[in-house]
Amino acid sequence: MRSLTRWLAVAPVALVVLVVAGCAGPAASSGTSTTVAPLMEEPSGDALPDSTVQSLDGLLEQWVADGNGTGVTAAVVSPAGIWSGAAGVDAAGVTLVPESAMSIASITKTFTAAEVLSLADEGVVDLDAPITDYVTLPFDTQGATVREVLSMRAGFPDVPDVMAVDADLGRSWTTEDVLALLEPDPGRLGQVGGSDSYNNLNYLVLGALIEEMTGDTFAEVVRRDLIEPAGLARVWVQDAEAPEPPLTVGEASRLFPVVDPAGSYLPSRAIASAGGGAGGMAADAPSIARWGYLLYGGYVVDPGLVEQMTTGQDGYGLGTELGDIDGARIVGHGGNLNSYHSILLVWPDSQTSVAVLVPNIYGQHLGTGTDHFALAAQLKESVAAATPAG
Repeated sequence: MRSLTRWLAVAPVALVVLVVAGCAGPAASSGTSTTVAPLMEEPSGDALPDSTVQSLDGLLEQWVADGNGTGVTAAVVSPAGIWSGAAGVDAAGVTLVPESAMSIASITKTFTAAEVLSLADEGVVDLDAPITDYVTLPFDTQGATVREVLSMRAGFPDVPDVMAVDADLGRSWTTEDVLALLEPDPGRLGQVGGSDSYNNLNYLVLGALIEEMTGDTFAEVVRRDLIEPAGLARVWVQDAEAPEPPLTVGEASRLFPVVDPAGSYLPSRAIASAGGGAGGMAADAPSIARWGYLLYGGYVVDPGLVEQMTTGQDGYGLGTELGDIDGARIVGHGGNLNSYHSILLVWPDSQTSVAVLVPNIYGQHLGTGTDHFALAAQLKESVAAATPAG
């Protein structure tokens, strides 16, 4: 099995300042596609067989018993059936259930990318036009295109750490609040068009592009265009939306104090609002597994655009991390806010989507060394073993 380092070690979310320009963009001929048929079968709404459910539940229970974390939730969506489960407790000792809401951190990027691609399909955005055709930014973008921003190849500077400026976990960060945090001539993470350089700034900028080109807030657009049409019962765009109970409390860290146990946001209002289109959303495992299946199955955006999302250099497509496990292609995204870890893995060839959410700091629990990435693969294999071939 080969796991990708980036999936398990995504940089903490911080905030970027930008000023949105009031201009219309060119047509999106480079983003549209003629493919019509979905890439995967319609997912089943039926439960998996009892024997498979017992196997999946057992994997979660064993993962916790082995000391890998205090608790875990997970879900599977496939044409053969669906499943969700939970084991253990969160950092406050509350028993987890499949519907327990957690921060999904950088899995948010899949929603942001899907919306940008939808705008491209509508002719509102040209993926190969400069990002500055749509937003005005307080640094030199050096001609980076929308596609390069989507694929982490824009060479943008890093984002400031908002918690180093104000430790108030209840603060709601706005663009104006952090404008002074940016250096006059910030250093850059990579070169435009070069190897991908993972950076949350890219997706905060894309969130602003979405707002500028639709005239609505990021939360309004994502809910209207993606969450509601996909039938995602428990997904929230923080901090415009507060997650609904049952909530989880993420594990606290002395080095990265972002958890507000008494708050309504995950992990806190400050970090959720700062995350924006890069990492501000929250959800439960069943909703994320469904989202992954519908997105990469070609039910959310045009299947031809999904093919563009899942093709890329250095393991990153358009808002999508790319890899393989035992030779089988996987797509999806990981999320890491230190106190929460999440993974969305989709196997396009075997048409299986798996989500795993953990309210713990990665690496703080010694256990057997079975990370949540490996657990997702085990869940998929358990489903495959119970699914008749052909």
